[in-house]
Amino acid sequence: MMVLRPRRDFGAGPWVASAWVIGVALATVILTFLTPAPPGPVTDTFIPLYSSGITVRDDGERESLPPRASAQPSPSAAGREWLAQGSVPAAGTPNEEMSVRALLDIDALALPVRYGKADVGPQRYALIAAWQDNWHYVWPRDASFAAVALARSGHLDQAWGILSYLQDVQSGDGTFQARYLPADIGSTPDDRAAQTDGIGWVLWAARQVLAEAPAARRGEIRSGLDLLISRASAAALRLTDDGRRLPPISPDYWEVREYRLTLGTAGPLLIALQSAAHLGSVGAATAAVRYRDLLVATFGSQGYPRQRGWVGSLGASAPDTAVNFVRRPFVDEDLPGAAAAWQASQAAMVRPGGGLAPGGSWRNDGISWTPTTSIYALVAACSGDTAQARTWLAWLEAHRTEAGSLPEKVLSDGTPASVAPLAWTSANVLIALSCLPGPDEDIGG
Repeated sequence: MMVLRPRRDFGAGPWVASAWVIGVALATVILTFLTPAPPGPVTDTFIPLYSSGITVRDDGERESLPPRASAQPSPSAAGREWLAQGSVPAAGTPNEEMSVRALLDIDALALPVRYGKADVGPQRYALIAAWQDNWHYVWPRDASFAAVALARSGHLDQAWGILSYLQDVQSGDGTFQARYLPADIGSTPDDRAAQTDGIGWVLWAARQVLAEAPAARRGEIRSGLDLLISRASAAALRLTDDGRRLPPISPDYWEVREYRLTLGTAGPLLIALQSAAHLGSVGAATAAVRYRDLLVATFGSQGYPRQRGWVGSLGASAPDTAVNFVRRPFVDEDLPGAAAAWQASQAAMVRPGGGLAPGGSWRNDGISWTPTTSIYALVAACSGDTAQARTWLAWLEAHRTEAGSLPEKVLSDGTPASVAPLAWTSANVLIALSCLPGPDEDIGG
């Protein structure tokens, strides 16, 4: 009888098996990190409302209002004077009161800062996201939107001051950090990675603010923002190789580490190049045309998903808020297929409370996010879809706090949650209202 003995040679077999195991493990890790997880079943998450609003006393000091504030705070004498210096978007319409409160909230979150550079040009303003500790920072994105909202409501010097602050904190290579400490100029609260999308938002804001400036002041403001514009334009050209390639992977407005390029990063680079072209940056117009075609071929062919998909294997990822970034008023013209993708995306993002989550692959916790919902209102309003804009604005108005401020989140039962007011949402609402027809023009949308 033949006795089978164990082999003593260590040929290719074990190594092949080991390589196979390692390959499977590596693929599992890659899929875990790179494939968006399905939302899963709805789990109603509770987040408290930290405050119902903010008030500014006559001496200029800010105070956070308790979550159960029973009435809207009356503006101080300084607040009433400030309102009178500009205009109120949607004045004379049912949205006027929400507009007034959003304006006052942005003014309250625009903190005057003084340091050496503030002696040149306008008073600088550090626009913080919200009054609570973890939001008491300047995000270039939020500040840029607030600057546009202020410029459109006639508060041009304050808008210029916000952009001048961003110019002061901008890195020498034209990029921006994720967020900044408001008073300690250029300092950051942590070691988060820089976010490439800030280049696009700042250039877009500069373009919009200058468009609102009267001709007599445009040259002065443009000259004051020259360093901001030139450095950011050069960064956009460098990161895209003059429009020939997509930018490197970067965190976007989700503010998490990314392993694949997202539309939330790629889209704002088109915004940057087109804005740079309008602002006179040499070579930006040609680069913008190249880059637009590349963006359409890469993301547009898949319906503008959140992440650059792996066609033929994993397919495209779920949609998210970034589909708004390839539509007007952020880009010169809607990209091909963007309007249809924008409309379709909402079904994957709607939440039980009636608003939208940041993306279709966002955790299914039942929470609506007002920044996303208000961005959809903004794009609808500024692209002429008045009916849809009014629908989203009505939802936002109905879910304000008792003090009248717009919160960051809304729970599944419709309760406002997290911080209030949130600067980005307030700015989005004001820009949306500025795009809608006035009371004498509106014949039903």
